This record gives sequence, C-alpha cells and structure tokens, in this order.
Amino acid sequence: MNLKKHQGQLITIAGVLVIGAIILAMPNKGSEVTVVEASEIEGVDSKIKIAVEIITSGKGAPMKGIALLKEVLEEDENNTEALYYLGVFSIQSGQFDKGIGRFVTILKLEPDNQEARLLLSRCLIGNSQPEEARIELDEIMQSGASKEIKEGANELIEEIKKS
Repeated sequence: MNLKKHQGQLITIAGVLVIGAIILAMPNKGSEVTVVEASEIEGVDSKIKIAVEIITSGKGAPMKGIALLKEVLEEDENNTEALYYLGVFSIQSGQFDKGIGRFVTILKLEPDNQEARLLLSRCLIGNSQPEEARIELDEIMQSGASKEIKEGANELIEEIKKS
C-alpha cells in the first residue's frame, strides 16, 4: 500500500482510534449497558438503541449489537436507521465495501439524504474509488445540504486532490 496515497485515510483512522480510546478511558457515571438476548427486546426502535449502546459503550460484545441491527433488517430490510448505523460501523471497521452497499440502499430509499451521500463518499474513498466519490461529493455541493455536510464534502474533495 502506498502510504503517501492513503495518508489522509490513515490520519482519519488514527483520529477515530484516539477518540475511541479517550472515550473508553473516561469514567462512566451513566448506567451500564445491560446486554440482553435479542428475543427479549421488543420494538425496532429499542433494538436499534440497545445495539448502538452496546457497540459504542464498549460494554458487551460489539457483534451482539451488530446482530441486533441485522435482526432489525430481517424484519424490515428498508430500515434506514439500522442501515445507517451498520454503515457507520462498517466505516469504523474498515469494511468500506459493506458501507457502500448500506449507504447506496439508503439513497435509493431517501435520495435527498445528503449525510448518507457524504458517508458513501467516505466509503468510496476508502475503497479506492475516488472518481465515484467525487461524483457523489459534487452532487452534495449542488444540493441544498447543510453547511456542515458541505464542509465535510469539501474536506473529502481536498483529500481526493491530495491523493
């Protein structure tokens, strides 16, 4: 792998890891996440909330949270919230091809979801598809996306230019 070419991605990943380590090191004054069996959880919203807590808190096996999100998709394959979180966790784990599929599905269901488009662009860059990412980023810049989304798009455009 050409390190210079992927320097931006490596910096981003290192930053995510450092932030994650800081969060894990912080004292937890909140309630602990109770890991329960999927069959005991009722309601899609509850499953998603518990899944995200399991994964982000570091308490409990992350794969249990992933399994809950996948269970939600078995019940409703078009649940954009479950797709979104699975896509985000795909980025965090470097599984960009899985993230691409999840964000593409969200955009089929919600074509104006510019946050999903931005995250799709991040996955495309991570999957060595900068030309495809640039198309998505240009679409964001032409849309009515929020200032924050457009700033994120600009950062990714600059990252593509540097590589």
